[in-house]
Amino acid sequence: MRDRTTKFWEKDTQVRSTERIRDLAEVFTGQVQLQEMLDLVEPQASHITSRFLEPSCGNGNFLVAILKRKLARIASSHRDQIEYEFMCIMAVGSIYGIDIDAKNIKEARLRMKETLVEDYSLRLNTRIRSAAFDPVIESILKTNIIRGDFINGMQRINLVEYSSPKPHWISRKTYRLIDLITYDSSSLWTCSAPIQSELPLVHFLEMQRNA
Repeated sequence: MRDRTTKFWEKDTQVRSTERIRDLAEVFTGQVQLQEMLDLVEPQASHITSRFLEPSCGNGNFLVAILKRKLARIASSHRDQIEYEFMCIMAVGSIYGIDIDAKNIKEARLRMKETLVEDYSLRLNTRIRSAAFDPVIESILKTNIIRGDFINGMQRINLVEYSSPKPHWISRKTYRLIDLITYDSSSLWTCSAPIQSELPLVHFLEMQRNA
């Protein structure tokens, strides 16, 4: 049997290296504390379309934990394959992460994708994922988990709002983060913030064509 290399995020540690603590102030949140914090914001944390932004997401501890809660909610009410895939895409589209380090962003995207694939295999283990499902997920992760400086570079950060005005169809609008915060500090998604760009309504399994 081939040995399986343990990935960093699978280890019970909150520190990657002393150098990264020094250079990035990087200390990851432990799983116990993470779950306790998310418990405080239930039922929003597991609501499929509730939006969450982690401004210093590291390699995705919070993002993955939120996604798992949303996927558990999906599994409890959606067994049809197309409906399950649609709700998974809505869940991923509601989670945002920003980090200054490119390595963290790469790992966070990978972990989110792996979490989805593992859940799909668990819930719909006799089904083959639609051919467009993985490319759509990857395109959303590229817009939602991004490299940026939330403190000193907010003006250069854009966020994409994915919404579904009708079942299985997706609207995509892009906003500047600074505008979203300026127009309504209590909610990122205020209707009064100016839209930077908007793509035509599209079926959720054809979203990668607009990526």
